[in-house]
Amino acid sequence: MKANKHNQAIPPEILEQAQAKIVEVATLLKPYLLALTTTEKQELPKMGPKTLNFVEKSHEYVHENPNLVPPYLEMSEFDTDFADAHGLWKLYNHVRQLQDGIADTQMTAGISACFRKYRCSKYTPPFGYPSTRGKFVKLNAFLFLDNSG
Repeated sequence: MKANKHNQAIPPEILEQAQAKIVEVATLLKPYLLALTTTEKQELPKMGPKTLNFVEKSHEYVHENPNLVPPYLEMSEFDTDFADAHGLWKLYNHVRQLQDGIADTQMTAGISACFRKYRCSKYTPPFGYPSTRGKFVKLNAFLFLDNSG
């Protein structure tokens, strides 16, 4: 049997504090965040490290060479877009790391709890606890559902 990777309980007060801080951050940013439709997302280029580098270089070049700025480009808007793109990228990376850590821990804890109970139910009938056989059958059906149909 594999070692249990999730072996430290997170105190409920820590989870409550974390939830409160997440709500606080969401409330703080809500007036500034956009909600794009699926179509709008598909129409936009992907934003990643390479695109951000392009934006950074473009911003640097137009400030060094104002003659590169087309007359229709409002520099103050470009500066605002650049600052937000750069600032949000840092925030996004922290949130992604947090999201990945929460997802991995939740999955590990859930699977660990699930299979501990499953193993107990699976192996107890031979040891003189026939009343658990029905529970094992229900758990077995739940865990190994046929999703093909």
